[in-house]
Amino acid sequence: MESDWQRSPDFYFRTAPREDRPFSILFGGDSRSDPAMRRQVNRLMAELTQRDPQIRCFAHGGDYINTGSSFAQWRQWLTDHEHTVTDGGRLLPIVPTRGNHDIGPLFEEVFGFPAGDTNYYALDLSPQVRLVTLNTEISLAGDQRAWLAEELAASRPRYRFLLAQYHRPAYPAVKRPGAAKQHWVPLFEQHNVDLVCEADGHVIKRTVPIREDKFDPAGVVYIGEGGLGVPQRQPKSERWYLRDSGMSARGHHVHVLTFTGEAIEGRGVGLGGVLLDEFRRARRQRVDSGDGRHNESADR
Repeated sequence: MESDWQRSPDFYFRTAPREDRPFSILFGGDSRSDPAMRRQVNRLMAELTQRDPQIRCFAHGGDYINTGSSFAQWRQWLTDHEHTVTDGGRLLPIVPTRGNHDIGPLFEEVFGFPAGDTNYYALDLSPQVRLVTLNTEISLAGDQRAWLAEELAASRPRYRFLLAQYHRPAYPAVKRPGAAKQHWVPLFEQHNVDLVCEADGHVIKRTVPIREDKFDPAGVVYIGEGGLGVPQRQPKSERWYLRDSGMSARGHHVHVLTFTGEAIEGRGVGLGGVLLDEFRRARRQRVDSGDGRHNESADR
């Protein structure tokens, strides 16, 4: 970029893979209330991206700043986000989600949405990986639910891995379940979504596979839920879906999700590169858009 006879450094990014081959993304949420800590997590993301050229984008689960109508806070967030740039100038494209603190039209302006957009959409991360982004800050029923049902029904037969991201969790580690549990979870289960990424709770968590509100190896796993710079809360680790093969803890973090021909491999990475969690979601052996009861998935 050149402006007023000044030229910025050169930057670049890597596009999504055109062919079906392994790649990775970063996921995290809630960067709003501690800029100093936010910068530390951003530098962690730069280090991860520097080491792994297959990381292609950063899916953000919402709550970028405290007050979404504040241009000054958005400007600070954008300045802090420069710490995610690698030494060689590589940028990570952002796949944005609207959170409850992201009120007002500046969200659309920052991320290039049309004015008044509903902020739910879906995109291909690769020819075999589909990511659905939802908006918990408008009605979860009605038009959004109808769109989600149509999107999942069309996508499930076509993609090896199907993911969703949104802000307020259906299976929280701290708060009460959001409306997603009523309106979206039945669709996730019907169409065998492989992994759901949530935010808002200010902890790290991973649930056991869930179907019909109980453990099921062929169910849906929920991860999250917000560690990009907000003060961490104490998770309610006694909740059934966080016990046994699930997990929850305090700790600033970002998730690294790697997609191969056989599995989604996930790591929750804390400051200093500390490994906070590790999991594997094997590809489903049978995939259809029915009720999912005869589909299989192996977790390791």
